[in-house]
Amino acid sequence: MPKQLTKTAQKANDVYKRKKKIAQQEKKLEEKLAKRLVSEKKKYDKLIENQKAKIQEQYDKRLANRLKKIKTEYERMRKNKKRKVYGKKAIQNKSNEKIKQKAFSEVQKRAKLSRTDKNWTLIRVDTWKRVHRRKVQWGHIYSKKNFPMLAFEILNIWPIGAMTNKLQWDTTADWIDKTPLTEIEKGYLKQKSENKTLKHKLLDREHYQGMYDKYKKLNDKRLEELVN
Repeated sequence: MPKQLTKTAQKANDVYKRKKKIAQQEKKLEEKLAKRLVSEKKKYDKLIENQKAKIQEQYDKRLANRLKKIKTEYERMRKNKKRKVYGKKAIQNKSNEKIKQKAFSEVQKRAKLSRTDKNWTLIRVDTWKRVHRRKVQWGHIYSKKNFPMLAFEILNIWPIGAMTNKLQWDTTADWIDKTPLTEIEKGYLKQKSENKTLKHKLLDREHYQGMYDKYKKLNDKRLEELVN
């Protein structure tokens, strides 16, 4: 066989081998890609199923809570009919708690903003040091737990230190004399704290809603003054 022909055949053989190798690599790549697509589809399907289950669970939970509230309200109304027959006070609607907490939040915010200056600082009444408003806690001279009729009284809410607040717990504050309250204001708080009729008085939703609206408006105005 001529030498030239041998070289040509060798080249053709090399080209064939290279093409065969490339074809094999492409086939493996396609197989890998197909497996990857199957795997990704399974993951996606599983994710969709999980999301469906989660949405269904959230829906069931909300529905159960709603039914529970309706049942509780029905029971309250049924009991109040019986209590009315015997001349007893009606049971307070627990749905008032939400607006009550919102109203209290605005009252406490009013106590903060009304004593905050343009530099966002105020005076701690237990030490009479000027500090940033975030470095204080808000204590009640007469505790919220034992004197609920004073929980919404701004004269009863003052900036103090965390340790002072912790040590006070549910007792009446011993730092009342350090506040800038006048004797008349102290007397007003004391008189109100001793009024047992106010302590057990049940307030309706309209009362808390009115308080919330009033202090929300005042707080928005004060915030605008501090920022500008």
